[in-house]
Amino acid sequence: MINNQSLKFLLPLVSTQLPKFYLREDFVGAYIGDVNKPEYDGKLLLVYKYPWTREFSRFDIKIGEHLNFLTGYDYVKEQLVVFVFDLTEFRDDLELILDGKYSKISAENKLKISKFWFNYSGSLLAQQILNKDGYMMFTYWVRSGRERADYCREDECWFIPNLNEEILDTSRI
Repeated sequence: MINNQSLKFLLPLVSTQLPKFYLREDFVGAYIGDVNKPEYDGKLLLVYKYPWTREFSRFDIKIGEHLNFLTGYDYVKEQLVVFVFDLTEFRDDLELILDGKYSKISAENKLKISKFWFNYSGSLLAQQILNKDGYMMFTYWVRSGRERADYCREDECWFIPNLNEEILDTSRI
């Protein structure tokens, strides 16, 4: 699973199921565009290895019923299926996320993101990032051995998204 900012902050915004529904064994990653399909820039792309099972076909149907679902497409040679979701209703927060201004995200969406990750792993990290919890984030950066200021916006405590990691490029999977 590619652990980028699209996964951390955008997937929870469109989530209508428990995290384990999306974060399956065959989940590859979440992206905000595809180098081969510029028409999907600014959309959320969820990418899965296609296992050719009846269970995955049921998953495919369930995804297609999602309110924000737009379309899907395949990379046959790579055995990948891509589900495309509309992010229009999250446009303002999308811009803040892409700019690394997590503490500025709307309260409603901060809650969605925090609940998603707490339901998945019991982690409070997302809540700490979104609310700039000083002690926990200070500890994170000290333990990482990196300088927060080299990776974050001023007054933020998490990484600025690297767009190379946020755009799907099947040659890197």
